[in-house]
Amino acid sequence: MANHTRRTEKGNSAEAVRGFSACMNYPSDEEGRKLLAQTLEAVCHAQAIDPYELVKRCTSLSSFCPTPFDLRQMAGEMSRKKAPAGCEVCEGTGWVASVRRVSPGGIEPYDAEFRALCKCPLGEFIRKGEREMRQKKAYTQ
Repeated sequence: MANHTRRTEKGNSAEAVRGFSACMNYPSDEEGRKLLAQTLEAVCHAQAIDPYELVKRCTSLSSFCPTPFDLRQMAGEMSRKKAPAGCEVCEGTGWVASVRRVSPGGIEPYDAEFRALCKCPLGEFIRKGEREMRQKKAYTQ
């Protein structure tokens, strides 16, 4: 455990980010590399993943440098693979399903299935990723 804690320190996250330097679209400016290192550190700490393992996984799947969203998504996948079933409410999916009776005007009432994000860490992780994607989309329009 001490080894994992040592490897997720700020200096080591910045070192791990250098593993993306051969990737296309690697940030050329210091600010971009700093953001990537901060995201890598936060994601690895939250998901209890070694930053070097996350960098290795990302570079094995793509020749492009991952965005902060990509890092969160990949870390989530890696943590789900090594984690047990997880939350008892969502059974490790991050989503909760429910059935409710709806009665729209002029139509006979019927049961409809609804899905919502769970309040567990995985559900929160997905929620953050979706929020980031909406912000990114709004920024590019």
